[in-house]
Amino acid sequence: METRLPPWRSLVLPGLFVLTCIVGGIFMWRSFGGDTPLQARGYRINVPLTDAPNLFPGSDVRIAGLSVGKITRVTRRGTTADAQLDIRPEFVPVRAGTRATLRSKSLLGEGFLELTPPRRKTRAIPDGGALRAADIVPAQRLDDVLGTFDPATRADLRALARGLARATRGAGGDVNQTLGEAEPATAGLQMTLGVLDRQGTSLRQLVANSATVVSALGRHEGALRSAITGAGRVFAVTAARNRALRRTVRALPPFLVALRGTARTLGAANADLQPAASALAGVAPAVRPALLQLRAVAPEARRTLDAVAATLPAADRGLPALRRILGAAAPALDALHPVLREALPVLQLLATVRDSAVTTFAGVSQIHNGTFLAEDGRVQHYANGIITLWNESIGGWVRRLPSNRGNTYPKPGFLDKIATGLESFDCRHVHNPNYLPPFGGTPPCITQGPWTFNGERRYYPTLQPAPP
Repeated sequence: METRLPPWRSLVLPGLFVLTCIVGGIFMWRSFGGDTPLQARGYRINVPLTDAPNLFPGSDVRIAGLSVGKITRVTRRGTTADAQLDIRPEFVPVRAGTRATLRSKSLLGEGFLELTPPRRKTRAIPDGGALRAADIVPAQRLDDVLGTFDPATRADLRALARGLARATRGAGGDVNQTLGEAEPATAGLQMTLGVLDRQGTSLRQLVANSATVVSALGRHEGALRSAITGAGRVFAVTAARNRALRRTVRALPPFLVALRGTARTLGAANADLQPAASALAGVAPAVRPALLQLRAVAPEARRTLDAVAATLPAADRGLPALRRILGAAAPALDALHPVLREALPVLQLLATVRDSAVTTFAGVSQIHNGTFLAEDGRVQHYANGIITLWNESIGGWVRRLPSNRGNTYPKPGFLDKIATGLESFDCRHVHNPNYLPPFGGTPPCITQGPWTFNGERRYYPTLQPAPP
């Protein structure tokens, strides 16, 4: 019997085979979600599930479509299941309130567990902890959806499925070709749905406003019915005038050709029109009020122009003579200009105090308008004024009596206050000695104050020559 050890060269090949088997077994184990032997255990939590028909060790754990870990174990807990999750280090920890939903990757039923983190930051679930059963969202399966329908609806769905089967029997190739050529439409639909998703807030407002519009239309059903009836009448009239509309449509192309030529002409004149338009921009706001006023006075202006037509023959004769008169009057106007500059302020003052001036002239004319019939039958005129006496009629006063209410420069409209008491120019004399009290008492002294004339506020007007 040979007791020597075999040479090392004869052991290399079996050793390499054994090592290859071990590495291959570990790789296969890892591919199916198993743990590497002697590997440090990661962050793990438990998730209680009502059922887990398509969840196995090695299934994905995802957040927002991104894989964050694997399912390491699925065990039964009575009538429920318990899944153990191994989360990769960059995604730990899982927060309390995270919601878990069992979903399927494909029609074959391959499942994964989707986690939805809470909106606000909560406490971290420790390693080995578990999610609450209240945070598990049950998966919505097709049989659950169909189970909500009543028997009649389920029967209708079966009839619909059988009808679709009969309609598509033998047309599988056409259906496949249709679905294959629908890619551009589905791509456009995906883009449209993406835009609608980004405009979700506006879309919700549109739907809410649509409900408001429909409610308003419901409240105004009569008006809506009248509008629809009126639209029907419009369409009926349009149909009755179909021949006229046809002529209009036929005449439209030549009109467009002429309009194109006009547009070219306007384009050539653009260099001149642009400065004119810029100049008109300043006066454009006043055009509309001016046109409205012109529209209001247009009838009167038409009548005036019609009346002017009768005077044109006389104007042909009189205007040349008027021109000669104005030419000869130029020296007289030059001499009259300084006089008018002095007289204009006086006329302006008389216009301001016209009430007082008219009262004064009326009083003077009334005083000198007394008449009586003489013995010889002739009418005689006399002054019928009455001489009045009061306590200031006696001369010799050194100071104004405190009862004096004189006003040398009354402001316009001062007689309107005669019922409540006329205003005085000033009241500085009310404390003077009262040598002779008046009969009937003394009215209160009210100061008139300054008033405005020709833009200047004074106690009495100061006349200046009018500007040249």
